[in-house]
Amino acid sequence: MSLVRIIRQMMTGMLARRGLGRRAIIALLPFVLVVSQPAAAAPYILVDLDSGRILEEKDGLTPWYPASVTKLMTSYVTFEAMAAGELTMRSAVIVSQNALNEPPSKMGFRVGTEITVENALKMVLVKSANDIAVALGEAVSGTEAKFVSRMNKTAQRLGMTGTRFRNPNGLPARGQTTNARDMAVLTQAILKRFPEHGDLFKITAIKAGKKVLRSYNPLLTRYRGATGMKTGFICSSGFNMVATAKRGNKHLIAVVFGAPSSQERAEEAARLLNKGFRAFGLKGRKNVSKFKARGLTTEPVDLRPQICSQEARSKRYKRLETYKMGEGKSLLSKNVLVSTAPIVVRTGNAIKTIAANLRNAPTPVPRPNIVLTSLPSPIAADASGSAATPGDVAADEVDTGDGDGDKEQLMAKATPGGIPLPISRPAFSKAGSVPANSVVDERTLEDAL
Repeated sequence: MSLVRIIRQMMTGMLARRGLGRRAIIALLPFVLVVSQPAAAAPYILVDLDSGRILEEKDGLTPWYPASVTKLMTSYVTFEAMAAGELTMRSAVIVSQNALNEPPSKMGFRVGTEITVENALKMVLVKSANDIAVALGEAVSGTEAKFVSRMNKTAQRLGMTGTRFRNPNGLPARGQTTNARDMAVLTQAILKRFPEHGDLFKITAIKAGKKVLRSYNPLLTRYRGATGMKTGFICSSGFNMVATAKRGNKHLIAVVFGAPSSQERAEEAARLLNKGFRAFGLKGRKNVSKFKARGLTTEPVDLRPQICSQEARSKRYKRLETYKMGEGKSLLSKNVLVSTAPIVVRTGNAIKTIAANLRNAPTPVPRPNIVLTSLPSPIAADASGSAATPGDVAADEVDTGDGDGDKEQLMAKATPGGIPLPISRPAFSKAGSVPANSVVDERTLEDAL
């Protein structure tokens, strides 16, 4: 008999002795079960990228909610589509109503706004923009549903046996699950098959208009040799991270799931990477391709009570303060090790799909006996872009997730050039707008950062 069942029976007997009726006891049993369940252990895995050998692992096959590390697969499928000639970095991604409906983290572009695939990828990987992840999927496959189907087929082809996707951004969805091992496999596939896109995962900040949006991955600026990749957070998953780093001829992948804070997930990733660089040995190590989940995948443990309760938030803030005050011993450098100059992103300047396909078509070959003095020049890029008019694009109260769970108010303001400028919401509210001091249920605005 399991410990949970024993505790449950003890609690049932105690409640009965207190005179509670059968219906009241049944109503209380779910709460008894939640209280009696221990916190899930945080899974992790450390893999040598080049050989695929596992250097260290704990619960690497345990089902887990991926949160925004889902966007690694969104990127991979986009890279495959470009390699197949379906689109280019300058192809158009157009924001649909379906994309705009996604909760934060988001860019908040109005419906019809056009951006390039390249800028969309930067927004997805740095800002972790949920709306742009959906828009990118629609640009690749036509609809979000078709793109998600493509994500799952790709996962199967890569041998990610414990992974099922339900959306392109990692926001909460029943049945959306992965494990640390599968994310290491995906990361290895990205960097080995598409090394030309590796720099996208190193970007430390992007600039939209006058607003600088920085990556939630502190290893990029404070861990020597860091090369990527992606962070993730929803209340149910805790703080997730896929991190890569290269020193000399050693290139490592560290996957950390379910950390209690953004600082602690970075510290755990740094600990694993440090250990891998110090004690690097491949002899006798199992290959990640041979270590995989088998059978049906179960729903992951929900960490919401341990991560997003008021008590959990208070503890997290206290632990983070110790690092900020220098009392917590950090494995990250105190100094910024790389340039943090932001990469400019903007709307417009995309080539329409038909023009992109024509531009990628083979150069016409002259017929025999016909002399061509010159060949037609490539089609010029359509830079007309759908510039938005000034006005409010979106107003949300955001549970920032990777921003350590603090709540902040953002308003995306559109400029004549169509670039959103997220700024602090004014202390007053206009008629018909969301009150400045309104409280939004965090469950409806979970951030998949």
